[in-house]
Amino acid sequence: MSETRFFELTIHKKHKDMVLDSYLLHIMAHGKAIKEEKSLMKLHTLNPDFHFGVTKEIWRHVIFNHPATFDTLAIDVSLKEEIVLDIQGFSKRKDFYRRVGKAWKRGYLLYGPPGT
Repeated sequence: MSETRFFELTIHKKHKDMVLDSYLLHIMAHGKAIKEEKSLMKLHTLNPDFHFGVTKEIWRHVIFNHPATFDTLAIDVSLKEEIVLDIQGFSKRKDFYRRVGKAWKRGYLLYGPPGT
């Protein structure tokens, strides 16, 4: 069950301009930063300090930031375009997969010499 949370901010009329001009912009920027931080991909591992009682945190994480992207992939141009078209077509069929009761996921096995 999801829960919707919100805050209501009430201000005096004489402070309206100050709040709308600076404070609200600060709040929006801070909220955006929180949202971006939550969207970062993280790799979690078991915290070895947990076993020795040094910390109460059983998991620790590092930010997953890998320089390799699909754009830097060494692959034949026509095959790359074919994969992109397949991904785009697949992404448009989410409702179909839901309707037929299948998992909406797709995987690709790319192989070749290291670095390609």
